[in-house]
Amino acid sequence: MIGMDGLTELLQGHSDTTYFINFWATWCAPCVKELPDIEELHREYAGQPVRFVLVSLDFPELLNDRVIPFVNNRGIEIETVLLNAPNENIWIPMVDSTWSGAIPATLIHHEDKRFFVEGKASKMKLNNGLKSVLN
Repeated sequence: MIGMDGLTELLQGHSDTTYFINFWATWCAPCVKELPDIEELHREYAGQPVRFVLVSLDFPELLNDRVIPFVNNRGIEIETVLLNAPNENIWIPMVDSTWSGAIPATLIHHEDKRFFVEGKASKMKLNNGLKSVLN
């Protein structure tokens, strides 16, 4: 579980790493449909300086009963955290000023390069976004 400090760290990143951050929830059907594509990208970029993180927006009290079993039952190997930052009016604009808060949403960033997409995105769109940030 991460709070505002942990989210801020993910959003600031480190200069030697590209961050692929997907905001999702177990109850969000488009989010769940998007996960296999993200997992494929995670495998394809293994060994490269890309850190994939799934940020669950489920309620914190569902961490042990819903989120962890969901991740384990599907064999998700991507780093998964649950965001415990109740004031979305503060953290949503930190992710992207155009984000309405709808999920899924993906932010890919490295230093001053950014790619953001709101809503379910195809593997091709996510891969193109990742390539644009890596280049």
